[in-house]
Amino acid sequence: MIDLTHFGLSPDLLIRLREGRTIPTGGIWYWFPTPDGWDLLGFTAHGPLTATTPPDDQANVFHVQEFEEIVEHMTKAWRLDSLPLTQDTYQGIPRGRVSKDADGTWKLEHGGEFATRHVKQLFGLNGQPCQEVVIEHEMTDPRHVEIVEKTILYKTEADGRLVHAFEALRNHQAVPGMTRSLSANAQVSISIEDRQRRNEHDNSST
Repeated sequence: MIDLTHFGLSPDLLIRLREGRTIPTGGIWYWFPTPDGWDLLGFTAHGPLTATTPPDDQANVFHVQEFEEIVEHMTKAWRLDSLPLTQDTYQGIPRGRVSKDADGTWKLEHGGEFATRHVKQLFGLNGQPCQEVVIEHEMTDPRHVEIVEKTILYKTEADGRLVHAFEALRNHQAVPGMTRSLSANAQVSISIEDRQRRNEHDNSST
């Protein structure tokens, strides 16, 4: 997994991590590249995750519905006028989910591409019992990684910092053999996200 010494953390993220959360919460997150390093944003059913966001144990929020906001953050970070990435390419950057099981244990599901200590800090999980699970559903899809990378490269005139960031990602991708069985929460997440993508595709075709 990337330990973030390879490309670094963005200054904006360092500020947010210093503010920290004292109350744990569920939700989803995305890692995304900026000119200054990888950034990390979390979301709950209440919206973007901050130090004061109310806790959300159910974590009924889905990656596909928040990808547009991530694209907006990447567009702003790279100082672009636009970034033509659709929700279909949400698997092009690392992501994961935090949820709370019935027994009160926190579960952190991810694709294995990044070390998770910063995610735990963002979601207020430091000092909390937390089970980490690498699952195939949260792994980046190489086809979508290529789309995201090439789209930003084209818009930034092949900025070398982006090349370096995606090279680091490719070198640290999870091994499929690490995949474990999906939790009930993950299965619900998959089915809802797949249904949303099908509905959006059908609506755009009519």
